[in-house]
Amino acid sequence: MSKNNIIKGVFCDIANTVIDIMGNIDYEVLTILEEYERQEKKIHLWTSGNKEDVKRKFPVEIKNRWSVLSKYDFSGKKVEIMIDDESEEEIFAAYGIKCEQYINVIPKILRKYL
Repeated sequence: MSKNNIIKGVFCDIANTVIDIMGNIDYEVLTILEEYERQEKKIHLWTSGNKEDVKRKFPVEIKNRWSVLSKYDFSGKKVEIMIDDESEEEIFAAYGIKCEQYINVIPKILRKYL
């Protein structure tokens, strides 16, 4: 796959990445997304769940700010930047998605144990 086939932008997982299991925003991840936005990168939130269900659960701070996509729509594709709590290998095995740059985010609930 050539560089021309890379889908540009930042693709950030929602569950346990930008929003924790209690429905709270992870402000460290939000800060990363905002920095990419300042660099004029297009931000996409994505999920393996139902997009509409996820949107309804969004806190006000993110609602309608960025697009919400399905990971399944990117099967066999390569994205520019991926941010997720799952490993790059797990994402490829589950969805067939590759990335140029990967950022692993440890869920906020687990950070206190590290």
